[in-house]
Amino acid sequence: MKPQDLLDELAESGVKYNLDDVIAVTKTVDGKLVWLEKGNAQSGLLHILEKHAKDFALRNIEDVPQVLKEVLESAPVKTGSSARGLFADYVYNGSTYRVAYGTNGYIVSFYPLKK
Repeated sequence: MKPQDLLDELAESGVKYNLDDVIAVTKTVDGKLVWLEKGNAQSGLLHILEKHAKDFALRNIEDVPQVLKEVLESAPVKTGSSARGLFADYVYNGSTYRVAYGTNGYIVSFYPLKK
């Protein structure tokens, strides 16, 4: 989930991050470097689990970081921005998921969209 070459690229990018808190780092299909940190109640993995654990459980998803990585390996069906920031929507196993991220590539949130 944390390939050394991508960790090196993250370190060289100049963005603010905490290496000890990095859960996963990957690249989107268009080459954007993105990463997930442990985070807090507002962003990152803790936010995702606190706010969306029930949604993932309903879809029998236990390993949220792994599914997020798999989702990011596909092309988004929609991208855009909202008052909350940038987002990309992906279809994975028949469901649509939203990844919210900062301009620096930090993953703020990840959750299934309601049908």
